[in-house]
Order: sequence, then C-alpha cells, then structure tokens
Amino acid sequence: MARSAPRTLRRPRQKPPEERRLEVLYEVSRRLTAVHETDEMLALIVNEAARLLGVEATGLRLVEGDELVLRARTDSAAALMSRARLKVGESLSGLVVKRGEHIVVEDLVRDTRYDAAHKRAATALGFHGFLAVPLRANATVIGVLNLYSKQRRRFGEDEVRLAAALADQASLAIEKDRLLRDARDRAAHLLALARLNQLVSSSLDTDDVLTAIARAAADLMAVPVVLVWSADEGRRLLTLRAFSDARLAADFPSSAITFDDASAGWVATHRRTLDIPEIAADRRIRHGAAAWAQAHGATAATFLPIVFQDTLLGVVGLGATAPLDPASEARELLDGFVAQAAIAIRNANLYAQVRSANERLERRTRDLDTLTHMGEVLQACLTEDEAYVVVARFAEQLFAEESGAVFVTSASRNLVEARATWGGFPSAEWGLFKPEDCWALRRGRAHAVDDTGNGVRCEHLPRPLPVTTLCVPLAAQGESLGVLYLATTGTAPPSEVWEGKQQLAQTVAEQLGLAVANLKLREKLRSQSIRDPLTGLFNRRYMEETLERELRRAERNHRPLSIVMLDLDRFKGFNDTFGHDTGDVVLSEFGRLLRSSVRGADVVCRYGGEEFVLILPDATAEDSLRRMEELRLATAKLYVKHREQSIGAPSFSGGIAAFPTHGDKVEDLLRAADTALYRAKTTGRSRLVISEGG
Repeated sequence: MARSAPRTLRRPRQKPPEERRLEVLYEVSRRLTAVHETDEMLALIVNEAARLLGVEATGLRLVEGDELVLRARTDSAAALMSRARLKVGESLSGLVVKRGEHIVVEDLVRDTRYDAAHKRAATALGFHGFLAVPLRANATVIGVLNLYSKQRRRFGEDEVRLAAALADQASLAIEKDRLLRDARDRAAHLLALARLNQLVSSSLDTDDVLTAIARAAADLMAVPVVLVWSADEGRRLLTLRAFSDARLAADFPSSAITFDDASAGWVATHRRTLDIPEIAADRRIRHGAAAWAQAHGATAATFLPIVFQDTLLGVVGLGATAPLDPASEARELLDGFVAQAAIAIRNANLYAQVRSANERLERRTRDLDTLTHMGEVLQACLTEDEAYVVVARFAEQLFAEESGAVFVTSASRNLVEARATWGGFPSAEWGLFKPEDCWALRRGRAHAVDDTGNGVRCEHLPRPLPVTTLCVPLAAQGESLGVLYLATTGTAPPSEVWEGKQQLAQTVAEQLGLAVANLKLREKLRSQSIRDPLTGLFNRRYMEETLERELRRAERNHRPLSIVMLDLDRFKGFNDTFGHDTGDVVLSEFGRLLRSSVRGADVVCRYGGEEFVLILPDATAEDSLRRMEELRLATAKLYVKHREQSIGAPSFSGGIAAFPTHGDKVEDLLRAADTALYRAKTTGRSRLVISEGG
C-alpha cells in the first residue's frame, strides 16, 4: 500500500497592517458609540489610544476660542499636562492646532518647543517619546490628541496613521456628541419658549408672568441667577419684581433703582443690551449687587431691555458663570425669548389695567352709594355734633386705609378742636390747634401734601409724621366751620388712588358743610319760633309745651316742680318817662340776668309784656322762694343805662306755685302762680309770695 506524502502545515495568514488597523478602529468606533456621556467618551479615547499605540500616557485638549482646554488624560499624564489651558500656538499641543499637522518628537527633554513646566515633569518621570495628532471636524481643527512614551522612540508612519485614524474616529464621536448636546440644548430652549408661550396664553397676572419669565430664562440660558425689573417711565423707576429662585430675594440689596443708576438703570435709559464680562471689576454693578451676585455663583452678567412697540416694560438681568457670547445661537434665542416675554408682560399689564379700572369703578360705585346714604343720614341729624359723628362713621368706610378727623373752630375763633375721629387718629395729643397752623384754613382751599418729608405741611400734623396728608376746609353759608383732615401712614398710595381720595374727601366736606348749613338754618327758624327776639328767652308757646312735658315727668317720677311768675314793677312808668326804647333795654337786661341766674334744667320764658314765667324742675316752693329772693336782690343791683342816661335798677314781684301742692294741671299751676303774683303786687310790690291754694 502506497504511503501518502506527508502534509505540509500551513501557517496562519498574516493580516496586512491596513486591515488590522481597520479592525481596531471598528472596535474603537463600536465602543465609542455605546458611550453617551461626554466625559466618559473622552476618557475612553485617551485610554484606547494608550492601549493601541503602546504608550504610557495620553491626553486630549479641545479648542475653545483661542485656547486649548484640557478635557481628558490618563492618570499617568497628570504632571505632563498639568496646565488646564494653553494658547493656540503655545507648546507642542498648540503648534499642532496652529499648523493643523502632527508632530513627532523622539526626546521631549531636548525639545525647546515643549512647555517648561511640562518638560520638568517629563524629565522627572522619564518620558521621552511624543506624538501629537490634530482632531478635525469639517476640515476645522477642534483639538489635539497627545501620546507620551518613556522610550526614546520615534513613532513610525504606521503608528502615526493609526493615531491619526484614531483621532479621526474621536473627532467624529466628539462632533456627534456636540451635535447631540446642541440638539438637547435647542430642545431645552424650545421647551422654555413653549412654556413662555403657554404662559402668554394662560396667565394674566403680572407677578406670575414675571416670575415665569425669570425661571424660563434661567432654564433657557442655564444660568444661576435671573432678575426681572418692571419699568415706570413716568417716574423713571425700576422695581425688582421677580427672581428665578424665590430664595434669591432674601438678601438682595436693593429692590428699586432709578433710570441711569447701576447697570439695569443704564439699560433702561439707553434701551440697549449691556454685557458685563466680569462683575467684580465693573463699576456699573452698584449697591452691593456685585458681592451678592458672586455669593450666588455669578461672575458675569447680561442685561437686556424688555420693549414692546417702543414702550419700555422692564429689564431682565442674567448672572452667569461665564460671559455670554453675543454672536452665539443661544444669544439669538435669548433675544427672541425677551421679545416673547415683552408680549407676555404687555398682555399682563393690559389685563392689570382693565382689572384696576374695574376695581376703581366698583369702588367708585360703592363710594357713591355710601355718600348717598351719608347724605340721607346727615339730613336727619338734629344737631351739629350729631352730624360730625355721622361723618366720622361713614369716613371709616370711605377711607378705610387712612386716619382722619373732623376739626371744628371754636366760637372764639382762636382754636380748632377735633370733634370726631377715625382710623386711630391720636386726638388726645393732637386734637387741638390754632387756625393759623393749618394751610387749608389760611388759604380757604384744600391743601394736599403728597410727601410730608418734602412738601409744605401743616403744623398741626401728628408725630410721627404721616406719609401723605389732606386738609379740606369746612364751610356753611360762607362761614368757616373747621377742617376735614385725612392722612396716610406706612406706604404712600399710588398717585391715581390718592387723587381719588382727595376728590372723595372734597365731596364729604361739601356734604358736611351743606348739612351744617341746613342745621343752622333749621336751628335759626326753630329759635325764631320758640324764642322772644327782644330778650332771647323762650316765648309763651314754648313755655306751655315745656310745662306740660315737665309736669308729666314730675308726676311720673314723683318729683316736685315749681312755677314762678314774675312781673316788673311800675314798668309802664319806665315807658312813659324814658320811652319805649328804654323799656326794651330794661327788658333785655332783665332777660340776660334771668338767663345767667338759672340752672341748665330750668326754663325761662317771656310770658307777655313785662311778665316772665320760670319752670323749675325738682324744686319745691320753698326752694324756689329762696332762689327768687337771690334773684330779686341781684335785680336791685342791676345798672341800666340808655343813651348815656342812667335809668336805675328795676324791681319785680313774683308768685310761686308748686306741683302737686297747688295743682296737677298746667292751667291750675299758672292760675295759682298768677294769683300769688297779684297778692305780691297788692301788698307792696318787690316781693315774692307762695300760693295759698292746695
């Protein structure tokens, strides 16, 4: 049997370098695809580079502006790449980016281009060989990949191509990651804009809108601090209304600034965006805001005006950890965001204006109803004091946020006294002043002070001073009665509200003046109907009505009551001797003496001619006799003079009757007193007699 030829063992086929490189790159690409975090992806790149090229250290820098920023390195490269930032063109890494081509160095220790600090580290650690290849995306160098070897090694062409291929893979992964991050950022931006757009449609409360704008701006730009000021162009004032985080408001140094003041005020005045790259070094950051911003993590700032149809609505300020690039896409989004925010604020402001107008209309309607009711009650008042109290009660409703008082001028015209107060007015300390202390009384017109710290204020204002005050003169039929006083403490009301209060106070003062005028006229007419014009005493009609009422009261309370009827002695002789004018003077002086000699409860009347009747409640006949004797003696000392001629003192006779001893009816008591008077006349005059009836 023939023996077969021995079989030749085949050696495995050696893969060409290009094929092996492709397989390695495919594996690296597959592993990079599975990584989703940027830092993790960059760490994978440097570790794979070290493994594939058999080096002891690797690192990667990316371009940011004109600098190379360290983004990843192996632990062994920490000293070799200790500087976090290099300028483009600086050291070996910077030259690779500047030239756009790789660099191979056999011995770093001898290379003069290498950074001195890094060279010392390489010498100490024993590193010599170096390879750096650029990272490219769309023909633009975006970074550099560095490889360090402890051998005096000159990397070959295959190794350079492998490193370049790995750099290309890394560039693709980095660019893909950048695009994904840009897409996520854009999605976040669009979401923030969508939220703001939703707010425009759903919320019309200004504070809610401003707060939502601040929060949305913080999300949109990924900044730690956003503030929103509302603008008042009339007062040239910015008021801080919203923060991106409510906790930021706790220690913010200033809530209001004027136009031209600080950075936000500058933006309000010039209506231009203001970028501040370094907060700590910019003098436009004032009032302690720089320290506040840094305490909350902001080192740079951007301020933008919020403008709608040439109307400045406010200013938004962003505090960032780095300056915002004016040419960036994010900045373009921010500008669009602010434009949309202006629409939201404008809508909210319009709604607030309409709501405020409706509230003012409702308040005005309520005030008119209250004024109408007050007018009706005033017309039913019987005395001035009652009218003042009524006004004070209604003023508590009309001026619920203010304190005030009704001041009335005394009969002597030298003092003004508080007769009714409301809202906690300190009448005990400040309820009395001189007329010259009030500008309204001196000028005869309303005097309003919008700011008592600067305005011409009245001297009668209480201390501590209120914020705003109003004094309105009270007048009736051309006669000055006093002043209606109104004051605001705490925070000054808005100008339109304060103007409305002034108009309302003017109306109240007019109604009170009209009511007092009516009361004075009513009192005058009543006085004319019940008083004797010559003596000022009550007339016979009033006496009869009062006597009937007092008699019933005495009967009900089981109390005494006396009636005294007086008659001037020989009065006809006065008239015949001196004339009727002189007789009138005697009657007038005697009437004055009677008024000054009786108690407040007593009633003195002119009964007719020279006869007078006194009603003395709670007085017995004996009490009345004693008092009338005192009156008779006082009359004897009465000095009457007319036309420079002395007439002499008159005298009178009187009769006294008492309830119930001398009668329990009006006519019985009057008859008994008249009978007693007749006895006094017939027994010698100038004497008093108690009725013998009963």
